[in-house]
Amino acid sequence: FHLSLQQLQVAAADLKHRAFRPGTKRNHACQFNLYCDFCNFYNLQPINPTVDTVCTYIAFLATNLN
Repeated sequence: FHLSLQQLQVAAADLKHRAFRPGTKRNHACQFNLYCDFCNFYNLQPINPTVDTVCTYIAFLATNLN
């Protein structure tokens, strides 16, 4: 291990700060809403999804982004 715990904690705080900026929060909300809509449309469980549900959602994104 090359970094001290304090250095890792500082890096984690920076990542958290960047991950939860206002624009990123809006994007997360938009993506989560799309995921929930997908699950509702296909009658899938959005919370605690199975691996199949996650993979199906990934396929949905991949086919709809082309």
